[in-house]
Amino acid sequence: TALFTFLSEVFVPRAHMRQDDRRHKTTTARNLLEQSALAREEQRYRDAYNHLLEYLVIDPENTVQLLEADKLMDRIIEDRRETNLEPEELIEEPSPIKPAMTAEEYVEAARSSFDKGDYLSAHYYASIAFQIDPLRQEADELARRAWRKVNELQPSTYEMERYRLHEQKKKGIQALLADRSLEAYYLFAGLKEEYPLDPDVNIYLEESRKAVGNISFFLDEMERMSSVPGVRQIMFRNTPAEEDRELVYIDTYIPAKEGFYLFNVEVLSFTEGGKILFHYTAPYGKIINGRLVTLAVDREDKSEYYEAVYITGSRPEAERNILPLHLSPEMITHCSIRQDFLATASLPELFNLAKVFDSFGLKKEPVEREMLFRILRPFTLLVFGFFTLALSWSLRPTKNRPGVLAYLFVFLLPLVFHILLSLYYYGAELFYGFFLLLAGPTITLAMLILLQGLLLVAAFLYLAGQTTDYEA
Repeated sequence: TALFTFLSEVFVPRAHMRQDDRRHKTTTARNLLEQSALAREEQRYRDAYNHLLEYLVIDPENTVQLLEADKLMDRIIEDRRETNLEPEELIEEPSPIKPAMTAEEYVEAARSSFDKGDYLSAHYYASIAFQIDPLRQEADELARRAWRKVNELQPSTYEMERYRLHEQKKKGIQALLADRSLEAYYLFAGLKEEYPLDPDVNIYLEESRKAVGNISFFLDEMERMSSVPGVRQIMFRNTPAEEDRELVYIDTYIPAKEGFYLFNVEVLSFTEGGKILFHYTAPYGKIINGRLVTLAVDREDKSEYYEAVYITGSRPEAERNILPLHLSPEMITHCSIRQDFLATASLPELFNLAKVFDSFGLKKEPVEREMLFRILRPFTLLVFGFFTLALSWSLRPTKNRPGVLAYLFVFLLPLVFHILLSLYYYGAELFYGFFLLLAGPTITLAMLILLQGLLLVAAFLYLAGQTTDYEA
């Protein structure tokens, strides 16, 4: 009985999880191979190679696909040679810029550059200081003085190029200060291609990337997660307030080291009276700082992005792709509505879920029912085991050689007991399920233990009543 309980509560849930994971990996692997083949036909060798690499994460020992990946990489290298692109050599410019500098520190940098005769840099730093603190007139005056000096000196082509770079950097910093982090990120990412060693570009590209990470995520993150099995068909109530309610549905939820990723998200918000406030869907999502973010962007191409599509209603622009969550990311993993989900949870996990399941907006009765049947299984093993032992003893041959009928029972009794056990479980499901809805889990559990105890006593009495007489 102890071994049966251990296997049913430890081995069986894990076996269900492994089976579901393998089913998901098989489907994902097949899709990745199809996408790779299609990209290869369309001569998109980089995309074909990336899809194949994702496939090899699932099946790393596939020598055929490993060889195919090597061929694709050779083709990519050959295409690069044909384009004859050589990296531009640029000289790194010294810069006093540091992350999170204040307006006063920028003014000091502007003064230093002005004293050295570097009027373009002085104008650049003073302008940034004035953007940070528009009340600092000293910065505005210094920027004007530096610009007059630039005009007086009639700058060369090189200096005008530096001026263009400064203006672009100022534009990016202004966007960053105005919370237009995506605009700043793409601007600095473009400057990174032209001036890879410029310290200001590298610093503010990293700052803008951090800011972007608060309101969006990158598409390549979702591509890496597409082959990772997760929890399927999650749904929960997001708001505890009674006057308005939010339902969140997630087709696939993937907890990973890098964060919590979501595929195919749907959100519905409505009042207590049933009026829909807003309803939107999104192909991708990620939980960032306790918020559901649905804006997925490309690292290089700003025209390629996915966001929430509103079917009904709308929300302010700043909130269109951000939804505060009232559940922790860890608790969301327990909100699956799949029928086989509870089979993957152990008895202690079911006990914890029963206490909080209704707060998710889900009925807790299925959890309580699963708990009752987990408790019923060891009792059933004991009861049927002792009854079978008693019956086997009563049907034992009383002579030296068993009759023909005994051999028939060897094949017939297992089938009969299987049918009886199925009927027993079906009757127990109806009986305990009815009392669970009628009287609650505590009374139903007490009734289950009492009835199973009586059946166990009856099995003991039946076994004890068997005769020990034996005819030689």
